Amino acid sequence: MKAIVDHFPIGKYIEHTKISGGKTSDTYLIKTDIGKFVLQQLNEIYNESMIRDHIELYFLISDKIKIPECVNTRENKYLLNYEGKFYRVMKHIESDENPILNNKKIKNMSEVIMKFHNLTENITKLRYNGLKIHDRSRIKNKLISIKEEYKKTEKWKIYEDIYDYLFSEIQKYKLPSEKQLIHGDMKFNNFLFKKDKVVGLVDIASLMIRSKYYDIGDFLRNISNADGLFDIKKFNYGLKCFEDINYGFAIYATKLIGLELCSRYLIDIFELKHFKFDNKKFKDLEESNSASLKRHLKFYMTMNEMLPN
Repeated sequence: MKAIVDHFPIGKYIEHTKISGGKTSDTYLIKTDIGKFVLQQLNEIYNESMIRDHIELYFLISDKIKIPECVNTRENKYLLNYEGKFYRVMKHIESDENPILNNKKIKNMSEVIMKFHNLTENITKLRYNGLKIHDRSRIKNKLISIKEEYKKTEKWKIYEDIYDYLFSEIQKYKLPSEKQLIHGDMKFNNFLFKKDKVVGLVDIASLMIRSKYYDIGDFLRNISNADGLFDIKKFNYGLKCFEDINYGFAIYATKLIGLELCSRYLIDIFELKHFKFDNKKFKDLEESNSASLKRHLKFYMTMNEMLPN
């Protein structure tokens, strides 16, 4: 880790702590002799254009919504390519550790989301277009191609019923055609708090041009997920916190995000290349993907029963 940190002008390395390990990227808190910084190891799909989008967003909104400030390498590059892996560094935003979700936080997060969308509503183009998520048509086409490639295999027989269900359900929901810059990953863990007030919005690695309802739906799905079961009280409270939105589209987006997650795990059961897995919990990536698929499918089906179309 020290060798990586030495490539950035952030002082002398002292220690590091892993603060999150996502399905695609890992994040570390770095302590040096001049302060604290956040180092992120990025998935190989990212490139410097993504960091440039982050920097431009920082200058656009940071006086109204605090997002991490990027730190270039000593060679003044946005990303460090070290032994075939990509890293970036950001200044650390002080916040409470292990915040607990409550209605005050839900209200404050919804206000930040609305403010974010108001600030970015006229941005309809980005440098980086590498992310292929939150795209209903692409998911449908990918499901079709997976079926064509694997339908004669033994593995397909195991998941065929789930495939048929997902493919049927995902065609039920369509969002407005209006698109703008969205965050792309509006979940509780990406908000920083002091007490119940949001003091930062992080994980600026999923910026994309999509309907704002993808952000709203992802947020509502996340806060209403109670250990894999749908918490309708939290969902309804979160929904009512938003002003001037179409509640029908918000419900559609929440369901669509749930179906997208199920579909992505189903696809990776066959492709085995998109996600990482915890080898202490699972013997391989297929087992990990299968467990994630079952968990998200259970949540979607519970939600679908309680939120009829």
